[in-house]
Amino acid sequence: MSTANVTRKWRLSDPHAELPIKNHKYVKNCTELYMANKRINKIANFDAFVNLDVLWINDNQIQEHDGLNGCFRLKQIYAHNNCIRYVKRDKEVRDVFDWLKVVIERDITRMEKWLDSSRKERKEIENLKVKGKEINWDEDTLERIPALKEIQKKIDRQNDPSSNH
Repeated sequence: MSTANVTRKWRLSDPHAELPIKNHKYVKNCTELYMANKRINKIANFDAFVNLDVLWINDNQIQEHDGLNGCFRLKQIYAHNNCIRYVKRDKEVRDVFDWLKVVIERDITRMEKWLDSSRKERKEIENLKVKGKEINWDEDTLERIPALKEIQKKIDRQNDPSSNH
């Protein structure tokens, strides 16, 4: 028996065909794209979709999710019911995100503790502000520095219209 060389014909994604208006501006401004149930085997032709935020590619026969490298703003991909294989790189990325999540949660916890402990100090500072507003700084300063008292008397005499020099 001879073995037949079977070549598989890939059905590539064609995101441009999904757009109602096919021009560069519409492609560039596209933020969401629905491509579910299109019997797609391979993701391709997404380079021009630079503002894509959400992509629905569920219920296809996609095996790998490369081909979306140009879509750096992509936040949500709905890709359930596909044949996507587990990629080692994905695990590494997931590990980094898990690590970041732990670090951020720890920082948030520390910040909350600091806010709780500093609330008392902030209240004391607020009390100082109120007391500081009650102080008459001119009189207080003049009382503490006698030379300024003499200068203030001279200034008052010069500004007083009833006094004759």
